[in-house]
Amino acid sequence: MSTSWGEWFLESISSLEKRLNYILEMKRVRELWLQGELYLLSSDEQNLDLNRRGIIPGGEVDLIGQHPRMIAELKICGSGYYPKTLCGFHISNELAAKDEFTFEDMRSHHSTEGSVFKDFCRLYDADDSYEKYMIIVIPKLCRRDTLGQILEQTIFPGLEFHRHHEYFDIRVFQLPNRSKF
Repeated sequence: MSTSWGEWFLESISSLEKRLNYILEMKRVRELWLQGELYLLSSDEQNLDLNRRGIIPGGEVDLIGQHPRMIAELKICGSGYYPKTLCGFHISNELAAKDEFTFEDMRSHHSTEGSVFKDFCRLYDADDSYEKYMIIVIPKLCRRDTLGQILEQTIFPGLEFHRHHEYFDIRVFQLPNRSKF
């Protein structure tokens, strides 16, 4: 593969801009639709697979690929979404005031609710033989609220790839290996 997975995710999602604008309002299908579109855009060399169990603790991994080995979690969330999407709980004033999150901060997520924090931690804890990516697509469908502001502006761990579009932003984080952090 001639580009990094982070760049590939950014370019591929950006190439879907016009159609993704319509899908962002479709509850329960938007993440699966985007996973399917990424699969269709992938090459045979990348060998992209979706929603596979047994790779990371706590359930399925959204995306897995080869050359180099990669796992990724995908979240579509932002302003107007349930605040618990961030950590599984209500967003406290203390949490909202942070301008950067560490893995230690994110360990205090709800253990059974799906959330951005939980996915970051599941990826971080996975086997270091994989490159690990957290992909966050942030719709701009309504007035910015606390969740939207956090997802758009707060620094998360890892190398960030990002792009702004009219109706959504993309933030892709390549997580560090545990041995290097």
